[in-house]
Amino acid sequence: MPLHAPWALEHTPDVTDPQWLIIRMVGFILLAVIVLKFAVPAVASMLAERQRDVAETAEQVHQTMQDAEMLRDDYRARLESIEDATEARMAEAVTEAADLKLHILAEAAALAEAVRQRARDEVLHEQTRTTVKLRQEFANNVVAAAAYAARQSLTSEDNSRLVADFVADLGAKA
Repeated sequence: MPLHAPWALEHTPDVTDPQWLIIRMVGFILLAVIVLKFAVPAVASMLAERQRDVAETAEQVHQTMQDAEMLRDDYRARLESIEDATEARMAEAVTEAADLKLHILAEAAALAEAVRQRARDEVLHEQTRTTVKLRQEFANNVVAAAAYAARQSLTSEDNSRLVADFVADLGAKA
């Protein structure tokens, strides 16, 4: 028995090698036609579907990456503007506090001036009242002193003459 290549099939002795080669070629061509007719379209449709799935997935990944980049850029812009917004709010609060301070100081000054004016008015009123009271007391004391002096030095004739002169002076003025 001669050594054959492992891919060579044994054939009957009535078939020659070239005939066997033709039979094998026809079989291979039939196999190729069957594979091309049935297997290749099935595999091609599976590959096309897989290619569509991969393209859709790639598009989704691309869209997701764009969305993520937009979010990142938005967050970055917000973070950058937070510092500016915080500084603006702080400046606004400082300005508002300064305005409030000025307002409070103005109110306090107005209130202090009102208290001072009220105190001046009360002092002036008290001075006026005290002056009137002192004048009344002085007048009463002068009258009392004059009455005392008159009682001590006047006689009843002097007293009658003084009263008559006083009444005459009052009548002349009227």
